Amino acid sequence: MPCNRDAYINNNWKWTGTSYVSYFDGPNTNGWSKTKVFSSGSYTKYNYRCYRSLKDNNVGHTPDEENSQWWKDVTIKPGTYKAGEEIFDGRCNFYKFRALTDVTVSLDDSSNDRQDHLIGAPFEKFYSKYLYEGGVYDTPERIEKWIQDKIALMDEQMEYDGN
Repeated sequence: MPCNRDAYINNNWKWTGTSYVSYFDGPNTNGWSKTKVFSSGSYTKYNYRCYRSLKDNNVGHTPDEENSQWWKDVTIKPGTYKAGEEIFDGRCNFYKFRALTDVTVSLDDSSNDRQDHLIGAPFEKFYSKYLYEGGVYDTPERIEKWIQDKIALMDEQMEYDGN
């Protein structure tokens, strides 16, 4: 997530930090492919939505309504989510969130800061350029770690051993 900008995460949701499905679709990424074999519980991205495989040896089944016995759409959509329920949200990269309370997500036909016009979703807004989702603010600890990592990298590249 980019530094020095607000993540715009709704207070009713907690980013779990355990899973995300990346922007890139394709057989060598998290994207769906008709030849890629998915195990039960694995995730993929298809047509800008996230899906979880419901069965082992899931190959050649397109993630859509016709193949709902093979896939579950786990992307945020209008509805009610119970506390503890997990869902993915994002525009290009999809991150896993857990509801902290019961949450109702609705569709707002007026213009808002999400291209899908959802209200109550984990991300309250998306940025206009990639990386569209999230953000963090630098802390002294993050800056110190960055400096230490850069010094170590320079020492390695310059073959300097500190003596």
